[in-house]
Amino acid sequence: MFDGERGISPVLSVLLLVIVVFGVGIFLYNFVMGTVGNVTENPSAQPFRLLIENVAINDTCMTVYIRNSWTGDVVVDRVYVDNVPCDVLPSNSKLVIPKNSVEAA
Repeated sequence: MFDGERGISPVLSVLLLVIVVFGVGIFLYNFVMGTVGNVTENPSAQPFRLLIENVAINDTCMTVYIRNSWTGDVVVDRVYVDNVPCDVLPSNSKLVIPKNSVEAA
């Protein structure tokens, strides 16, 4: 069936393999840099961090001190305790925690 037919030379096959590997490398580099570049250029794509600094509890009230260590302001519009929504904020109001500050809720 393949009598007299020859394949490609070893030099040409290595050259094709190098070209394919180089092309895949360029594709992966662009994909990774596009994903990482999007996160560093777009602050809203970055995860934010809220830290609970302190909790004060008395007979009728619980006060939670929250630190915003994100690069922008954070808006708290809902509060849950044990996966149950709590009405701690007045209706239709929001607590805005400026960047790098601590607020009580």
